[in-house]
Amino acid sequence: MIQIDSAALSALRTLAAALPETVAGLRLVPSGDACQGWQLHLMWCRQREVNDLCWSQEGVTLIADRRHWPTLQGCEIVLAERHGEPGLNIRLQPAGCQCERGSCSPAEPAQRAG
Repeated sequence: MIQIDSAALSALRTLAAALPETVAGLRLVPSGDACQGWQLHLMWCRQREVNDLCWSQEGVTLIADRRHWPTLQGCEIVLAERHGEPGLNIRLQPAGCQCERGSCSPAEPAQRAG
């Protein structure tokens, strides 16, 4: 599940309302990996694509390709300030990440002695 704080939801609703045309939602496109660093590209889109899945919360619809949803699980979106300017702070920590072990790969099964 994606977590969006109430201030970020309010800011996204305000931005969507100010757009010159109606949009289907905010598209999320992750790139990179947990070990090298994630980047999340956001863009308003007018329509959904065939492989898109959507998630809505309090009037904000997030759209992503079905193959990206596992990466987006556990994402946190909050309104923050950077260099005196308001913006979104997005933290990606995909399910199954093994960064605490120093690897992006799932843990190897333990070998049984025997």
